[in-house]
Amino acid sequence: MALFAGPQQKGPFETADDTTDVVFVVEGRKLYFNKMILGMCSPVFKTMFTSNFKEKEAEEVPLPDKKYRSMVAFLEQLHPVHSSTPITDITLAQILPLADEYQVEPLRQRCEQYIRTQVEMAGLGKALTEDQLLMYFWLCEEYRLPEHREQLVELGAKKRATELTQRRFYELLPPAAKSDLMTTRAEALEAFLYDTVADAFRRLSDVKEKMPEQCTNGYRTVECSRSDGRKLYFNKGILVVCSPVFKSMLFTLDANEIPLAGRNYKDVQAFLEQLHPVYSHQEPVTETTFTQILPLADEYQAKHVLEKCDQFIVTQTKKASSLTTDQVLLYLWLCETHLKKHRDTFLHLAAQRKSWELKKSRNYKLLPETTMLEVMTMRCVKLDDFMYGHLHYRCRGRKNDVCGMQTAEKLDNALEKHFKKRHSELFDLL
Repeated sequence: MALFAGPQQKGPFETADDTTDVVFVVEGRKLYFNKMILGMCSPVFKTMFTSNFKEKEAEEVPLPDKKYRSMVAFLEQLHPVHSSTPITDITLAQILPLADEYQVEPLRQRCEQYIRTQVEMAGLGKALTEDQLLMYFWLCEEYRLPEHREQLVELGAKKRATELTQRRFYELLPPAAKSDLMTTRAEALEAFLYDTVADAFRRLSDVKEKMPEQCTNGYRTVECSRSDGRKLYFNKGILVVCSPVFKSMLFTLDANEIPLAGRNYKDVQAFLEQLHPVYSHQEPVTETTFTQILPLADEYQAKHVLEKCDQFIVTQTKKASSLTTDQVLLYLWLCETHLKKHRDTFLHLAAQRKSWELKKSRNYKLLPETTMLEVMTMRCVKLDDFMYGHLHYRCRGRKNDVCGMQTAEKLDNALEKHFKKRHSELFDLL
């Protein structure tokens, strides 16, 4: 340790001079700057210091929601003396939000140019870490820089799902951006398994024979329409016994007619059949009536009808391999709202389906955006686990390999013994 320490050197903007005329207070520390420079660079600061705002005459301007280091990095980019300071990954995340907030367009453009350079270099083979890639993606999403979105999605799709989802910036991404990453990753993995592994062992025809036939007729989704005015006659006593909601409704309204606006006639008819002691034994729950009666049973708290729906869905899970993608997604959507205890079962079943089948299904659009993301993320993890957990081959320095796997003859030869052992597992995934 030195016996005599010299005076500690102060950082940029920590001291006043004859050119400074405004003081920012950030995290309890003062930063001295020039109003004219601020006004020339930022219309927000220009308005602040020339209009009738309190900051115009104030000796100090507090910035309670700002970080000191971020503000220093931002002011360095504005000051003529310090503006040659290069932008880095660290300062990019500090200054772009401030450049956007204070409408400093030239600085926004320099930030965008930095991202463009990094993305272009990644396309030429420079490795980006998961944190770098996700930070650029988040900044582009958050601050309206769409030019690089497609390329960032493609770069992100080369990373394993678990390597992305565990990163801090991944949590900051909007659901649509996460979904695009996982969908592109799933499609790339599926293409690799089909085109490389299956072709290497000439098993494409065998794969097609072993895969279950897909239903081409689709599966009818629930359609809610306004009542057409037709009447359904039922017994009040049965309604009171079966549904606390109807019980409250009947005693409150004290009427002989109950309008059910917005309900589908056939749906209500199917629901009442399940309540009636005579018809309920004659009319078992089927695929069609399940979609009709479950929402109504849940809405009107008809416990025994909900139990019948529960029994039906348990039966469906036992024959999961014969369900179409449309059916799986429809059941997932209904369980999401009405039978939550079965949600995870159908989430896993959906993740076994090919990504293009999922996106093609009309029922996929019924799912909440967060559930779509869960399905695609789980799909990616399953494919990643198969690729990396069983085959054990990583791409090393192959910049054009979407999946991060070797595609040379060496891989084809080495895969044979693994593929023969794991072929049934591959059929499940494909």
